[in-house]
Amino acid sequence: MNTNGKNKNASHLTHEMKKEHGGLAEASKKAEMQPIFKALWGIAQEEKEGYKQAAEGYKQAAEGYKKALEAKEKMDKIVNTLKAINHDNNIIDIEPED
Repeated sequence: MNTNGKNKNASHLTHEMKKEHGGLAEASKKAEMQPIFKALWGIAQEEKEGYKQAAEGYKQAAEGYKKALEAKEKMDKIVNTLKAINHDNNIIDIEPED
């Protein structure tokens, strides 16, 4: 039966581990660091999400500002039209009288 290297003996596995991870001591150090790296990764993901939410907030603020500017432009056009009518025909007085 051909196992294609699936059933390796302990000596061979130890040799591969030493070759890949630098021996038992190095593998142990890497294993000890793994929870720290996972925690740092989690913090980085939270930071990324925070920046993403901030960017969305800025985008919404910019859209709101754009709408406010558009509304102001429309209002200015209406006011200018009313002033023109007032000056041309002296029909409408938009200035309040005391």
